[in-house]
Amino acid sequence: MNSDNFRFYFFLALGIGLGLATTKVTGLMFGLIATVCSLSLFIALYFLAKIKLQGLIGWLQLIWDKLRG
Repeated sequence: MNSDNFRFYFFLALGIGLGLATTKVTGLMFGLIATVCSLSLFIALYFLAKIKLQGLIGWLQLIWDKLRG
């Protein structure tokens, strides 16, 4: 498992875990945990996009090399 995959799953699990924790608290802690949860899910989305973009770039490079000969 490469580093980006690990980071994606880590932040995804952190976001989901904190999302579940927000159902048990109220007040200021709810806002703080919800904010950290949202940031964790955005970071997970960033790593997912990075992984998919690297795959797309690799695929386009392969096609380009085949076309050039």
